[in-house]
Amino acid sequence: MRTRSQTHRVRDAPARDDGLRQRHRRDSYDSGTQLSGKPHMCRAASFTADIPEAGSAAKAPTYLRVIVGLSMGAFLLSLIFLGHLFATTAIVVVQVFIFRELVHVGYLEARELDTPLFRTLQWAWFGLAMFWSYGADFLKAPMLYFNSVGQTATVVFGRSYLEITQTMKHYHLSLTFALYCGVFVLTVVALSAGSRRKTLRYQIRQLSFTILALSLFVIQMKVAIFNVFSGMLWFVLPVGLVAINDTTALAFGKAFGRKIFASSLVSVSPKKTWEGFLGAAVSTITAGFYLPLVLQSRRLLCSFIELQMHEDVDPNDWTCEALYLTETEEWKMLGLAFTACPLQIHGLALGLFASIVAPFGGFFASALKRAYGLKDFDGLIPGHGGVMDRFDCQFIMALFVYVYKSTFLTAISLGVDGLLMTIVGMDNLDQQQLVEKLMALGIIPSCHDE
Repeated sequence: MRTRSQTHRVRDAPARDDGLRQRHRRDSYDSGTQLSGKPHMCRAASFTADIPEAGSAAKAPTYLRVIVGLSMGAFLLSLIFLGHLFATTAIVVVQVFIFRELVHVGYLEARELDTPLFRTLQWAWFGLAMFWSYGADFLKAPMLYFNSVGQTATVVFGRSYLEITQTMKHYHLSLTFALYCGVFVLTVVALSAGSRRKTLRYQIRQLSFTILALSLFVIQMKVAIFNVFSGMLWFVLPVGLVAINDTTALAFGKAFGRKIFASSLVSVSPKKTWEGFLGAAVSTITAGFYLPLVLQSRRLLCSFIELQMHEDVDPNDWTCEALYLTETEEWKMLGLAFTACPLQIHGLALGLFASIVAPFGGFFASALKRAYGLKDFDGLIPGHGGVMDRFDCQFIMALFVYVYKSTFLTAISLGVDGLLMTIVGMDNLDQQQLVEKLMALGIIPSCHDE
């Protein structure tokens, strides 16, 4: 049996709901959408209002997508001639734009919840991750470039450029930890500022997502820079294979989608079909075998340090160990005998990974977009969406190339040129200790012996 107060509350509930709907409608007037009576639909409509042209890539004219796609392919090929430094700069720029798109997606909901310091903290964590990753000694990149420049640089502020970089490397870990403490304290203060439980839950969830994003995008793209320094081929070929897989999957999906298999490939991306996936796999593996035949140049195969050392030397007077990969050999595989160079066999492995595993990077991105009700992360690239939409499969591919090269090409990378790269990457103190130990072992003569 209801009391009078309970009856009044029940009767007033529709009026309160109408008032809430009117307030939500006023808050999201700029979206130009009519909100429905369902609360969850109101929330979704309000925080996708500022997303730029959701679905614009899918609705773009085919000719526009083709023109922009060919332009991106031409830009990739231009990296071969522009050199290692330009390629590494492009990778860093891609990282910044990808993180910007991810921050923007989360910011729309954070603004509704009045989350304190949301963008400030996101970019603080990103800056910290970039500072640690690109200043650290591990993977020796891009420090290889800094060291080579420092050897011929003029004196800056009374010290050589090499001395300055070596000093920075020495204190890098301490500086990183100090910055980490500052960002961590600021994050906890911002958590305390969120008094509402709903806001606090969102802050914790977003912090977890940020750490995941930094692990996936910053660390893996740092590995891509190492691939560039070890040989431009190990950057151009994987990127090209992923692009071929993406393009042929779309073509086979449109031509044969759901004519053999009725179900979609993955539930988070219903438009992905088995026909597109399998057709793209055959195309990419084939490209992985034949594409290396047109990429057999010294500029692509030799490492950055090797090219720098022999910049003024006649190409006929020097060679690098990686050129061994272009020599034709007899192979037997799966009962078949054929002739191919080792680089083609490695291309098969890269093509297989680009076909089977790399697409799941795109499926993960589709799950993120589906969670936030988006079609594209941004409208920066006409006809293709955002930077994340184009590079979602490249991260795990870059990591695979590094692992594969370290595992199966170790004998090549540990030759004379590989050891030379390691020595150049050392700081002054380590190089001096190496010379002293070689003298003690009698491998090189000491100053006293002369």
